[in-house]
Amino acid sequence: MKTERCALALAVAFGVSSQAGAACTQNFLAGKWSVYVQGAGSSSAAIACNVVISSTGGLSASSACASTNGLSSPVRGSIKLLNANICDYSGTVTLTAFALKEQFLRSTLAPDRSVLSGVGYEASTKVGYVFTMIRLP
Repeated sequence: MKTERCALALAVAFGVSSQAGAACTQNFLAGKWSVYVQGAGSSSAAIACNVVISSTGGLSASSACASTNGLSSPVRGSIKLLNANICDYSGTVTLTAFALKEQFLRSTLAPDRSVLSGVGYEASTKVGYVFTMIRLP
């Protein structure tokens, strides 16, 4: 009994999906999302845009992503399922106007599939960031 409670506590602490026995799939991300990114470096800007993710993980912006430093860029990339048991995804996004490649290191999909949140870094500078994606209707 004590072991079962410890296992349950660990599962909750590490964000294991509460969907009874259901593993995540690549298709869970398909649809429209609002994306919000905040960089960690002293010269980092916040970025926001809407993207569309295909059932195979392809990612594109429905309009250019805008940043707090006044710049904007179209984006393209992909996001793939990393670990189905904990709904963990990773991917790469390129801000095409600046040839900046962003790496989604780790992200977790909420059990209701409405929010994807995680961390990443810009490939050339290794400056980190946090991001949140909210599913749109």
